[in-house]
Amino acid sequence: MGGRPEATAATQNLHFTYEERGGDDDLTQGDVLAKTPKLRALLRKVHPYYYRNNDYTHFVVLTQTCDLVRRPAGSQAGSPAAPYITLGAVRPLETALKRELVKYQKTPLEKMGRAASKDHRYRMQQFLDRVVNNNDSRYFYLHAEPAYDIVENSCVFLALSIAIRASEHYEMCREARVLGLSAPFQARLGWAVGNQYSRIATEDFVGRTMKKAEWKRERKRQLEELCRWFPDKQLQTAIKRAQVEAPGESAEEVRAFIENCEWKSNREAIGEAAVRVLRGLDSSEWDEGLGLKRLMNDAEFQNLTRRFR
Repeated sequence: MGGRPEATAATQNLHFTYEERGGDDDLTQGDVLAKTPKLRALLRKVHPYYYRNNDYTHFVVLTQTCDLVRRPAGSQAGSPAAPYITLGAVRPLETALKRELVKYQKTPLEKMGRAASKDHRYRMQQFLDRVVNNNDSRYFYLHAEPAYDIVENSCVFLALSIAIRASEHYEMCREARVLGLSAPFQARLGWAVGNQYSRIATEDFVGRTMKKAEWKRERKRQLEELCRWFPDKQLQTAIKRAQVEAPGESAEEVRAFIENCEWKSNREAIGEAAVRVLRGLDSSEWDEGLGLKRLMNDAEFQNLTRRFR
């Protein structure tokens, strides 16, 4: 891993958030570092958790660019102003999605089956939109660039950072660099790290390199791969049934269990409640006002229509 590919058609179509960095360039905020053997050796020594967990695929330089400029002369020649280089951990976008999804999976059945109610899908769509457009303060989105070792869409987890000595490890970081961020996105990352109160204006991913219709298809694909979405009524029926019947152990078995649960939509249940009430009326005493009154006072009908009040 690490290093830069020779100029090809693939590298010329670099995602607009990135810029190439020359081999002699100073480090800058937003530089993406691969886990080279040297960096892995350092992690093994000082941050073993990041070394052992392969989910941490890269690191991104979080230290401000102005503090990373190497001094040209004097007793400290070649060293930057910053005594430490702060690196943010990069993990797959899917990891961020899974963490968010857990908020809406309230039962072991949902977690075991990688399933969720369709009622929550819109919230997950909104979350994914925020992340890829860098509007979520917890993450910074990195688009996949396989030619530069970034093999899948990823995120900087801004709360996960480590500090290493600049005097000892500056060159190692430069050698591990595969890409840098373009100037507007360096500024956006700096704002996120500094937790300032104004938003740096950057172009959204959606609309620049991907049309909205294309993004909707891509978003749908990612969410369908993330989990299986069921109507809330069907999911609740399965949760109750699982209290007395084992749903299975694998995700596939649990999903099949949910799929086979008989359920009624709210529309069907409301219709059945109305038919039951009206059938109970004496036809010789039929009156629209009486029928409506009986229906509105029926406990089951009230429960089914509570959300419409």
